[in-house]
Amino acid sequence: PMESKADIRNTRKSILSVVDVDAEGQLSLSDDGRSLCEEDAADIDYLKSVIKTIPTHDNPDKITDFNYHYVNGKLQNVDSGEAFHWVNQAHYDALGDTIVKHIQGLLVSDHQLEEVNLPLKEDIEEYEYEGPSNNIFVSPNWKTASKLMLLIQGSGAVRAGQWARALCINETLDIGTIFPYVARAKAEGFAVIVFNPNLNSAPATTPEVPCASFLSTKKVMKRGEKRVQILGNDSPTRHVSYVWDNFVEKSSAQQIVAVAHSAGGHGITSLLRSHPDTVPARLAGIAFTDSVHGVSRRDDDYVKHFIQKRCRNWVTSDTPLDTKIRKPQFDCLGVSAGHEQHEYTSGTSIASVFKFLAHRLSVFPTEDPADVNYDDLSDDEEEDEDEDAAGDAGESEAEEV
Repeated sequence: PMESKADIRNTRKSILSVVDVDAEGQLSLSDDGRSLCEEDAADIDYLKSVIKTIPTHDNPDKITDFNYHYVNGKLQNVDSGEAFHWVNQAHYDALGDTIVKHIQGLLVSDHQLEEVNLPLKEDIEEYEYEGPSNNIFVSPNWKTASKLMLLIQGSGAVRAGQWARALCINETLDIGTIFPYVARAKAEGFAVIVFNPNLNSAPATTPEVPCASFLSTKKVMKRGEKRVQILGNDSPTRHVSYVWDNFVEKSSAQQIVAVAHSAGGHGITSLLRSHPDTVPARLAGIAFTDSVHGVSRRDDDYVKHFIQKRCRNWVTSDTPLDTKIRKPQFDCLGVSAGHEQHEYTSGTSIASVFKFLAHRLSVFPTEDPADVNYDDLSDDEEEDEDEDAAGDAGESEAEEV
């Protein structure tokens, strides 16, 4: 809560300690709030503008219901132009849901992608399915393009189009969303498929979002609710497989690459293990951004070879972009993403990611993984091959995104 004048502009201090609610549910700045401002007109106006971001009706479904809008990719208060100010978790989650709708709308309107609901019609008919759906976004020419880029986000509240919800709220859409990747991919002749691995189920009944929840100072305890699993997409790994089988496998693209952030790396390495005949044959390379995938001695040789030869992981670090960080025994080379925070790594590494993937396409297909005995490679040989594989990707400059 706000306890002193110095707290007023601290966007992490909840506004609720200085809000009055009248009998009709209208909100205003309390006398304590005015006292806290020491009658400073600018601070009073600021707090009033923050109070207006609290909806006074149930089930808000647009960003403007929260009196916010995006200006040059930055979330701003409509009245004051100030950045997002914390209210409570319910408010943050509800605003986040409207931001997902906004971002996905821009994928269609500004980036000319098409929204596709999953499961597909043929599966709905075959299994007489009447449940909820997942949604992905694809370029109109995904079937016929010669080059195809797969974009897979991490776990949590993020949905198709986002790398990190917090960055979309507190920073900019350029760093928090996949927009720069989609734009650059299109400029370089790629069609794209935007996965949505975290949307695996939905509540059995549409949940209510009462405006009263935005005024509670109590910690929200989410109770278990009955949920319905989405056919063919009921886990992140099944979703990745479903999209691969129904889209990537049916595309004519000869040059396919992927970018996988955080838990998205686990999803695509699981795909590699479950599709030994098709993934190595078609996927030229993976750029991981602070991925949580794992590779061990127990993995098949083709898995270890693929990860070692065709992948790179941009990880959190305080060192300059592309500085070598680590190279686990069976994993790919880890290099600096040029940032110390996990959620920023996709945005800060974009220039290097595209250079690496361009190099992977220039040398693909490489030798048949079945012809390589991974365990026979010495550390020196692996290091030499990493240097060779880096090509022009080894040295790059960060791009402003």
